Amino acid sequence: MGNFDFIFNSEDTPTITLTPEEAVAAILVVTGMASSNHELHIETAVSVLEAFDVFYESSEEELSDLVDKLANLAERDGLGAVFNEAYDSLYYEDFPDAFAASFLLLVIEAKGELSDRQVELICELQEALGLEDEEADEILDEVFAQMTELKEEQGNNVDKKGRIHILPIQKELGEIAAEVYEEPPDSELYESPAGNFSVPVPTDPQKGGQISSQEV
Repeated sequence: MGNFDFIFNSEDTPTITLTPEEAVAAILVVTGMASSNHELHIETAVSVLEAFDVFYESSEEELSDLVDKLANLAERDGLGAVFNEAYDSLYYEDFPDAFAASFLLLVIEAKGELSDRQVELICELQEALGLEDEEADEILDEVFAQMTELKEEQGNNVDKKGRIHILPIQKELGEIAAEVYEEPPDSELYESPAGNFSVPVPTDPQKGGQISSQEV
């Protein structure tokens, strides 16, 4: 039994329906709120969503309004209800984007050092979305590659929509990618209970850090 069964195995239903695009954002919002005791940095969430083609035609203001609406919905109906509606509303081809966006948000919020709880969350999300191990690994590799490219970009960060982005998040992504992708010497390797992808975890026994697994 996972710590996030109350989300991924919930039978709750929301009071509204979502479009496939909204569903991608909803998965990110649910993941972010589950990781941080229902707190969500809307600006960071919007910055992550802007990196995905599915939101190419959405303005920053529109995405901010969407994230705010989804966060309020999750507070009212519950994280499980929003996840269930998002899962049912997603097109199959959008599952990788939902997973990648959620992982990227966690990495940014954690500044590259995922906690045991966050690792467990992303592993349970993979299982809930039904993503195979190989596909999940490919998604994570692509996320790291895109993060590194952001650091290497020069100039004033004018994107394909002609908007100028001077965001701290873009300046830090390369360093974050290096910290996560290159396993620290004293890190432990977490492998999910179902044999999903492995992730280095910077646990500190003196602070009570530990890695635990359960048979499935």
